[in-house]
Amino acid sequence: MNDNLPPWPLLARYLANEATPDEQQTVSNWLRADKANQRAFAEIRLRWLQTGSLTQPVAPPSDPAAVWDRYIAPQLTTQSDTVVRPLFTHRTWFGSGRWQLAAAVAGLLLLAYGGYRQFSTDATPPQVAATTVGKRAMMILPDGSRVWLNADSRLEYPKKFTGSLREVRLRGEAFFDVTHNPRQPFVIRLATASVRVLGTSFNVRAYPGDATVKTTVVTGRVAFIPNPATQPTAIRPASDTTFILPNHHVTQAVQTLAVTEEPVVARNEVAWKDNQLVFDQTPMREVAQTLERWYGLPVQLTNAIADCPLTATFEGQSLHEVMDLMSRTGQFQYTLTTKNVRISGRPCR
Repeated sequence: MNDNLPPWPLLARYLANEATPDEQQTVSNWLRADKANQRAFAEIRLRWLQTGSLTQPVAPPSDPAAVWDRYIAPQLTTQSDTVVRPLFTHRTWFGSGRWQLAAAVAGLLLLAYGGYRQFSTDATPPQVAATTVGKRAMMILPDGSRVWLNADSRLEYPKKFTGSLREVRLRGEAFFDVTHNPRQPFVIRLATASVRVLGTSFNVRAYPGDATVKTTVVTGRVAFIPNPATQPTAIRPASDTTFILPNHHVTQAVQTLAVTEEPVVARNEVAWKDNQLVFDQTPMREVAQTLERWYGLPVQLTNAIADCPLTATFEGQSLHEVMDLMSRTGQFQYTLTTKNVRISGRPCR
């Protein structure tokens, strides 16, 4: 394969959120260079999304780059009219009949790569660590990374990290202290995004049903990457990746997929792993969700106080003690039974 030919594996890694920042910039520059490239990419991306419906995975290559040698090269002929045009030569790349071949080659590559990803995920059942409401746990992954799981959370991970990535899947909330390995990035897959690191400590909150997904960094630097599949009509530029520094967090709205970044006191947002509940101007609807998961008892609010903020810190108290302390503010009243907690109060001003 000539070095000037299109790097289809790079495009596949880009669409799978596995491209490095330099690779993302390469693709982004190519997209900005010509409208024809954007149209070509849109076609390739459509083919990529279609691979998500595969039910019969193909045999996996040893790495993404090997897709070319195993699945693409055998399909090419030596005739001059079937040569694929270079990626960075855009004068006639989208025009002429050669684009049709390029699209077919891209589709075949992405089909193979998509099958590879599905095979690598489905062929070996993952290890699963899970907590129920009212329970938390700490575990050590095969690479030595430590993970604290908050209540009602689930982490999937392989028995051994192989290949180019250390990949896990999270539903719920977890604090990660990742062992540094620049040759094997650590990636957390979420429903709407991926979080990619080399080695650092950070918190990820991604509960099903919550309005937001939140990533907070304690040490190091973390890349937050929205999933391409969550933007079905848009070309995702590399700039969509947000790099989060210590004492900052990124919040992604689940409905709109909008991403915002702001400074925070990181130790407050990860205090739960040390058996503390820290609320800092936290809306009561979020407080109720946290208390419900923390203590394992349903919490019901009146609409009048759902948006009222709470600032308080609790450490080791029972639910009865927490509610008693909250009621002393004079704003909240509660009823606690063995079945639920009901909180009411004056509307906030």
